[in-house]
Amino acid sequence: MKKKKFLTVENFFLDPHEMRKWALEQEFYKGEDHPFKDSVGNFPGWRTDFVNNIEPERWRSIVYMVLKACHLYFGKDHEKAHLWISFSYTDSSLKLPGWHSDAIFVAEEFKDFKEKLSGVVYLNEGANPKSGTKIKDGKKDILLENKFNKLVLYPSDIKHTLAGSFGKTKKDARLVCTLLIYLL
Repeated sequence: MKKKKFLTVENFFLDPHEMRKWALEQEFYKGEDHPFKDSVGNFPGWRTDFVNNIEPERWRSIVYMVLKACHLYFGKDHEKAHLWISFSYTDSSLKLPGWHSDAIFVAEEFKDFKEKLSGVVYLNEGANPKSGTKIKDGKKDILLENKFNKLVLYPSDIKHTLAGSFGKTKKDARLVCTLLIYLL
């Protein structure tokens, strides 16, 4: 079976307005100030701590939904998973990152994980659809449109970038739930 380039799931969170409100109540860090700065790479915006460190029960509920989406992506369940989930925002003042792949951890504890996915859930109502995510498909660029409460998943090793950003504060800037998923 040919591997999918990406998966989108509309209406991902059961209560996206509450999730957005909760996300905006969290502390956001620049990369160099993040509690786990080695794990956030060169992300140009602001990012929360990982959700499991803030509110484990909320993290478990997101993991449950993400694993259901992973089942749709791969057409099967996986015996073991590890997920990093945070929220991030980028405003219009930031230089957007270039094309990149997400860092793949090489720690011994993750060496057996075969599938690695990255993704976002868009959390701005009425955002410009062109401010989503672009992924590379050979020489072709695919725009995954920014639509409120839409999940997009893609292999972590696929080149991708932000398609655009907006806003001046965390309340009106491009806000997403960011995902890095390892599956065994």
